[in-house]
Amino acid sequence: MDSLIRTVQELKEIAGYKGSPSQFRTSTELVTLCRKKGLIADVRDPADICKSAAGDYYTHLVALTKQYLFEHKEMKVWGKFAANPGNRKAQKILHEFGVRGELFSDNPEDEYDPVAPSASKITLMK
Repeated sequence: MDSLIRTVQELKEIAGYKGSPSQFRTSTELVTLCRKKGLIADVRDPADICKSAAGDYYTHLVALTKQYLFEHKEMKVWGKFAANPGNRKAQKILHEFGVRGELFSDNPEDEYDPVAPSASKITLMK
């Protein structure tokens, strides 16, 4: 999952943002670009993410992680995911943003089911 992570400077260049990296780090454009391109921003602190877009960014991280877990069912337990060399940076970011608690278990007996509803989310039906 680390292959999806880009520095703020890299994302700033991809977006063609004219301001400074610190301005881009706290802008809604960062979140929009990450969602559009399916990338993860390597920010220093989750508080750096624009407050009005923080929920969208969290949802984006959850969706990317669900997709990854669907493709890598053997990573259903946090310990296995975190120990994988290809997830070193991602596990830090997911932990800091609270995605770990949303999708992973610490119990090796548990299995991740990508179609199981989350106990903390509500789905509205038409």
